[in-house]
Amino acid sequence: MSTGDWDERYASHDEGLWSGRANGVLVGELAGSSPGRALEVGCGEGADAIWLAGAGWEVTGVDVSEVALERAAIAGRDAGVTVQWVCADVSAMPSASGGYDLVSVLYPALKHSPGDEAICGLLDAVAPGGTLLVVGHAPIDPRLCASSRLRDRRLRSDRRPQSTPQRGMGSPG
Repeated sequence: MSTGDWDERYASHDEGLWSGRANGVLVGELAGSSPGRALEVGCGEGADAIWLAGAGWEVTGVDVSEVALERAAIAGRDAGVTVQWVCADVSAMPSASGGYDLVSVLYPALKHSPGDEAICGLLDAVAPGGTLLVVGHAPIDPRLCASSRLRDRRLRSDRRPQSTPQRGMGSPG
C-alpha cells in the first residue's frame, strides 16, 4: 500500500482503525523488562509506542501515515507520555546503527527487495544485547534467517517461544 492508501484507510475510520490498546504479545514479552531506547516500526495510532513510553522507554514511533501519527500524538499527550513521532518509510530512513535496545515490528508491511534492505536496516538498528521483536501472521522465512547478516541475531516471534532456540537464528547448534 502507498502512503496515500494508508492515510485514506486511517481517515475512513473516525473512531480509530485499531483498538487503542497495546498488543498483548508486546506487553507479555516486555512487561517488567528494563527500559531503554525503543524504535516502534509501523506504529500506526501509537498504542504500542505509548505503552512503551509509559513503561519508561525512550520511544521513537515511525509510520508512513500522517493521519495515524496525528492520532498517535493526541493519544500520547492524553496519556501524559512523550514519544518522538516520525512520518517515514522505515526502508528509506537513515541508518540508526545499534541505536536501539528494542526494535519492535508488529505485523509489518515491509517492502521486500533482493537485498532485504528494510529488514537488514532493522537488524542493524538493534544495539548489542538488544531485542528485535517481530510479531506476524506467519513464521519468519527460513531462507531469510540463513542470511549471513542475520546469523548472529536472535529473532523472537509470537509463533515460537523465546525459550526454544531455532537453527539458523543465531542460536547454538
